[in-house]
Amino acid sequence: MDEEKRNRVNLCPRRRRTSHSSDHELACYSRLAPQTTNNPFEFFKVARRESWLGYLSSPRLANANYGAQLQHYRSKRDNALALAILDGTLDERDIPRFSGLLTGCKEIVGELSDSAKNELARERKQREWMRTRGIE
Repeated sequence: MDEEKRNRVNLCPRRRRTSHSSDHELACYSRLAPQTTNNPFEFFKVARRESWLGYLSSPRLANANYGAQLQHYRSKRDNALALAILDGTLDERDIPRFSGLLTGCKEIVGELSDSAKNELARERKQREWMRTRGIE
């Protein structure tokens, strides 16, 4: 790992684990730079960067309060959808499906295909490594 990447990964010095380690780790996590995207195309662009640390989020928002707000919103939204469908005011077939949005775009399908090929290549490499060491 190059020095620049090592510095981004190790934002906090290593220390012996204690009962307060989780607070320390959370403090370190919350200082990570936001890695957000607005659409699937941006996701693939960010994920292909050499400097990508492997997450997409805004760590400063990763807390129980934000999580509770998000779940509350999702609960209200999903309950409203379910009631509208049961009341007959909404046809569930009219609700866009996330999978349909992804599979309806050939660029995204191509990216997902490339991603699956990459994962298979990694799996083959790992299995070969394990086989040569008598693990599998």
